[in-house]
Amino acid sequence: MVPREKLFVSALTFTGKNGFFNPYLFSEIYFFLHNQDRIHEKLVKELCVNIRSPDICRVCIVTQCLWRNFFRDIERLHVERAPPCVRNAYFGRKFELVLRYFSFAFPSGKKVKKLTCREMIRRGFCSPDKFCKFIENKEATFYPSARLKAKIRSIITEKRNIKI
Repeated sequence: MVPREKLFVSALTFTGKNGFFNPYLFSEIYFFLHNQDRIHEKLVKELCVNIRSPDICRVCIVTQCLWRNFFRDIERLHVERAPPCVRNAYFGRKFELVLRYFSFAFPSGKKVKKLTCREMIRRGFCSPDKFCKFIENKEATFYPSARLKAKIRSIITEKRNIKI
């Protein structure tokens, strides 16, 4: 039994030395479980739950990881339709911000702090587009409705300009 903090530090050290993280190799080195497959699988799942972080997960070479599945789902939800600041955070690998934005698409029952425009400006990810000026309450979660409002306004404007 190792405290979570010590396990996390060991995992970061392992990642720094090797340039990648492999929970199976890590658990074999640190916990000497070479020949115990059933226990090994449980240990790896528990290990991944305890040390999950973008710093480790982005260099992890395990294919069935929760973070990888989450970001594959995000790509299915079309990152290009997210606000520019969320796209910038995604490509800048600031996954905690992306997670906060998309947590409304994947309700988990946990309370998530809303992502505000002010916070994204402070962190340097804000690059407003033509839809951002329509965002209510200056919260990134209102971007889809702002986008829709802007498109409706442009359609109405076009119809008014057409002469029959």
